[in-house]
Amino acid sequence: MLKKIKRLFRHLFRRAWWQPNRQSRKMLRKEADELIGYDKEVNPTWAKTWKYFIKRQYPWYGLIELNQFKIIEMRDYMQHHSWICEEDTEKQIKEMTEVIDLGKKILADEYETEVYKFSRENRIGITVIYKKHPEKKDEDFYCNFRDEVARLYNHDMFEKYLKDDKTFTNDVLEKRTLFLSDKDTRSVEEWLKDNHLTEKDITTAYTSEWIDPSYDQKWLDMLNEAWQDKKNDINKYFECIAEYYDGWGD
Repeated sequence: MLKKIKRLFRHLFRRAWWQPNRQSRKMLRKEADELIGYDKEVNPTWAKTWKYFIKRQYPWYGLIELNQFKIIEMRDYMQHHSWICEEDTEKQIKEMTEVIDLGKKILADEYETEVYKFSRENRIGITVIYKKHPEKKDEDFYCNFRDEVARLYNHDMFEKYLKDDKTFTNDVLEKRTLFLSDKDTRSVEEWLKDNHLTEKDITTAYTSEWIDPSYDQKWLDMLNEAWQDKKNDINKYFECIAEYYDGWGD
């Protein structure tokens, strides 16, 4: 209860659980002065641009988000206020747009979409039922997961939230139906009723199984490829910044 009250007050008074101490503030002020350089004048328009980003960022946020916002600001300036020749302006805008678009792709982080689609199509959820030992004490909790008595296929812990996937193609449905043809697909409630038991008599756990055992390696290969694609894009993102950096600005 006390923790909830503290969280409420922090929310009401906008007080974060983490606060930079005096030493941190002094260090950051010094670093900011050095980064700004000789011109210490406060940008009169900062609150019309950076405030939307600054007030939402935290020390643990990523570098790409910061780079994105800065480059987007730079591009907007070049689009509306550049005084250099039109050819150079268009060149810089094109380069900035290339980096921004790549950054958006990285932050969208959809690299594993096909990997998890493959997993959804080819893995079957399983509810594992164990005999419960109510006489055991709390410290012997895991003993209730020793005596497996049944495996119910096509059921998992998210069953009540995720019904049959309507995006499955006919081919996928046929493969899943064939795999399940000789499996026990009763619900936990049906299994309990058929065995004259109640929920107090059992303990459940959840796992899954590939329709084809060879799919496990295929899934791992797809996952590694997705991770490599993301890594390649991140490398390209910073390589582009390094390549274009000297040519940006008026």
